[in-house]
Amino acid sequence: MKRIYSNLLILGIALGIVSALLVLGAGQSMIQQQSVINKIKKNNISFYKVCMPSESQHSYRLTGISLSNAEEIKKLLHEKVHVSILSPAIQLHDAIIRSREEILNVDLILTDDNFDKIGIIDIRTGRFISAEDYLYKQKVCVINSNLYNYLGVGNSSININNITYEVIGVFSSPASSEGVNRMFDINYDKAVFIPATTAYTYIYNTNEESAMIYMLPVKVSGEEEANEIQDLLQSTAGQEKDLSRFKVMSGLEVGESLFLEQLKMFTVFFISSLLILIIAALNIIQISAANVIDRSRQIGLQLALGARPWDITREVTGEILICTLKGGYIGIAISGVINTQINYHLGFYLASFNIFTVIQGLALTLLTGLITALIPARNAARLNPIQALRQE
Repeated sequence: MKRIYSNLLILGIALGIVSALLVLGAGQSMIQQQSVINKIKKNNISFYKVCMPSESQHSYRLTGISLSNAEEIKKLLHEKVHVSILSPAIQLHDAIIRSREEILNVDLILTDDNFDKIGIIDIRTGRFISAEDYLYKQKVCVINSNLYNYLGVGNSSININNITYEVIGVFSSPASSEGVNRMFDINYDKAVFIPATTAYTYIYNTNEESAMIYMLPVKVSGEEEANEIQDLLQSTAGQEKDLSRFKVMSGLEVGESLFLEQLKMFTVFFISSLLILIIAALNIIQISAANVIDRSRQIGLQLALGARPWDITREVTGEILICTLKGGYIGIAISGVINTQINYHLGFYLASFNIFTVIQGLALTLLTGLITALIPARNAARLNPIQALRQE
């Protein structure tokens, strides 16, 4: 096969595989998200959050809450329910921690002294962040037990983004079988909790007036008590500290709404990816057909010298498969880079990329190569050697 034909074929396959794997990765993430929702429903787990919904009435995506407003909400609700501050570190969701010779990526979670009272995590050793730690911006942290054991039980401090934090407590992750292990959009297996005030002072280098958090988890007994909290927030309308615009939402309500939005996006991506893959397949057929035409005299000579049609079919199919596999490898690598960058900048896993994604990519590459090789290989095997040798 001529170099120009093979390069075009590789490029077409690579583009098709990239688009297909992005969709498959997004599909995997949606399946995982729906699995969590189903587990939460099955176990009758009810968690609520106070948050600022977006201005769009058809969207449940959330916007930030200023730290000052969060403190006002805590003051308003503290006699009625346990309420906490919670926010994945913006633009630093993958924080780098160093301990001895280990360098790991973790999810840095900004919180206060009340989150352990919500009932999601259990402190195994030590303690959780205290009111004094939060108030005086202490450089302390609470880490996952698996991470603690991996780094070494004797470690009393870790280095997070070049700042040393004392490990004051170790918590165990919620059981994944109950669906709580991703509650409040946190991967507790990778979580490291630090005081929000400390993060804004030493990581973001900003004052508390301009600090923003994501949500306030609340511990309520059910929907009735959640409605009472909403009424309490609404009662502040028109006051100097107006908190009526904040909403109390269940984790399921937000999760299911986001799932539906992602499903719409997934459908659009799937159709676009399918079209790209079809175009790539048609291009492969055309390129391979053009290659067969250019090599008709050579193929005719092979047939005249005793080559069987099956030999020609196998040769042409093999050339196409080699090119499609090269394109598939390139497409898988590019897809991995794109998925990683998308997830990194969004701060959550929009599209998964794992061993199953790689296997799917290779299977799709082979399937596309085999299907698109059928027509060119059949045409090559059916060439009349006399007519082929007469062609100029």
